[in-house]
Amino acid sequence: MSMKPPKLNSVVTNVLSKRGWVLDLIPSTLDLMPLAISSSNLAIDIMSKRFRNMIEQAKSEYDLILIDCHPSGSLFTKTAIICSDHIVAPVTPNAYAERGISLMKEFIKHLFFGEIKPELHILLNNISSTPEDKAFLVKVSLNERYKKNLLSSKISNSKLFSDTVNGSGFLHLSKKANCNNSKKEIENVLKELLTKIEGQ
Repeated sequence: MSMKPPKLNSVVTNVLSKRGWVLDLIPSTLDLMPLAISSSNLAIDIMSKRFRNMIEQAKSEYDLILIDCHPSGSLFTKTAIICSDHIVAPVTPNAYAERGISLMKEFIKHLFFGEIKPELHILLNNISSTPEDKAFLVKVSLNERYKKNLLSSKISNSKLFSDTVNGSGFLHLSKKANCNNSKKEIENVLKELLTKIEGQ
């Protein structure tokens, strides 16, 4: 396997192009699974370098690059974090949520031991109006370990986020009841993140 990644235009799929805004996606593939679980140091090194080279190539074409990762300490997550300036960690209220935040902070700390590390942003996600979720919000908001990383914007629980069928029905195209509330929440999160990114 070559350390040189493919050309961007050979793997990019455009999903939005409007009013000067362009959103392109590069989907992953299950063909990468053998590398993800490989114990070969050579395979891991090649994969990591290909990924970094791809990100550098993308930086010359795009203003903002988002990398969606599984919340684990896998090779892909590790490489993505190393290539990033900011990390958004969506946190859903459950018994293990706080533990997950702590593990992510430790993971980042050890990856950048003694170096400048990416800024972590905790996004409260899938929040309902139940007393349990409200109590969780208060608990996390008052915790000194997380308070400085916590985004003030949050995303409420809504079936609109899972209504996609066969590649259609995405939230930004939805006309369903209450879709404007969900769209506004997404917009608020994006505005807050962009403010933090541009403020660096």
